[in-house]
Amino acid sequence: MVIHQRSANIIVVVTLLILVSNIAILTNRVESQTTDGFGEKEFNRIADVSPSIYDWGITGRANESAAFTVWANVTDDDLDLANVSVHVDGPNTTIHELMPFNGTFYVTNLDALHNFGLYDIYVTATDLANNTREGRHISVEIIPDTTEPPDPSITMPIVVISSVITGFIVCVVAYLYAKRKLTNTA
Repeated sequence: MVIHQRSANIIVVVTLLILVSNIAILTNRVESQTTDGFGEKEFNRIADVSPSIYDWGITGRANESAAFTVWANVTDDDLDLANVSVHVDGPNTTIHELMPFNGTFYVTNLDALHNFGLYDIYVTATDLANNTREGRHISVEIIPDTTEPPDPSITMPIVVISSVITGFIVCVVAYLYAKRKLTNTA
């Protein structure tokens, strides 16, 4: 009888430990109970975790005033990601555009940046609890083309004279080589 009593006590203690651990797990959840105004209860997840921007970048030649693509690898641990946006701030330019998900990355195509100067480009991710994460900033500078086209009145005589001199030297060397070949065979 003593053995059965001990087994029963062990079962009760183990059951209480399991019950206490389940209560502890349930009280640590990040859920709160709210009503939707019509008496029905729904459970909303309130999270303090911001989305994660693992990496993002630019594909194309943004610094050459050409259209380019911005991509981002973004996740949210509590699965309540609301949007991912790209921001471009520069001379007379402000762009805030949502990036749609293409199955792998968040991607959007942007038009060319035409104004000369320095642009600041970055990505933000926001979840339903309004937690926002901002990615690293990339600077893109559009520099005006300051090289002047060559003046044909100056470069043409130089090119023609140097070509004639090079041609003359080649002809002289070929003549001397041919003359030497003829004297060695005779």
